[in-house]
Amino acid sequence: MSYLVSIGLLVLVAGWALSVYNRLRYMREQVAEAWAHWLKATRQRNAYVEDFAAAVSLVLPPGDMLPRSLRKLAQDSRLALAQATAGRHDSSSLRASHAERELRRVLRRFEPTLESLAAQPSNEHLQFLGTQVNLLLFHQNQYARVFNRLAADYNTALQDVSGRILAPVFGFDEASMLEQEKTANSPVTAPRGPSDPR
Repeated sequence: MSYLVSIGLLVLVAGWALSVYNRLRYMREQVAEAWAHWLKATRQRNAYVEDFAAAVSLVLPPGDMLPRSLRKLAQDSRLALAQATAGRHDSSSLRASHAERELRRVLRRFEPTLESLAAQPSNEHLQFLGTQVNLLLFHQNQYARVFNRLAADYNTALQDVSGRILAPVFGFDEASMLEQEKTANSPVTAPRGPSDPR
């Protein structure tokens, strides 16, 4: 009789562990999918920033540092993202966050110059590129918001009783958050049309 009770308890524990594992795995997959959307928008943004920098260099005085700064920051972001892992606290994630902050800071710093250049009728291509950068910055922020919500739910699940017991056993780690813009304004130009996916 005690043997049957032991078997029954083992089945219950195994069923409980399996349900916890499946729930955490599903939540982790949602976090990974949200990261993939943010990553795609960021890579598209970087490509457009490099094109934007090339277009800006044609209308600014020779030797102006803005195009070079934009290109370097976009390249820094691309390299950091190639090494970063979704939601992990490591040096590559820190480099990616730093690259994002610096790129947005430079765009905000030169916002009046960029808006003035894009407003000129002869700079339609520059205006188009600025619009794409702006739209992708907006998409980035939207994807970051979704990622952070899912990551917060996942982290909360890891901290409940079952999560604390089984997460280390199954190798589930907490996810870090993405930084978001504190303002809805774009550092480039106002959006005027749909993005042109690459």
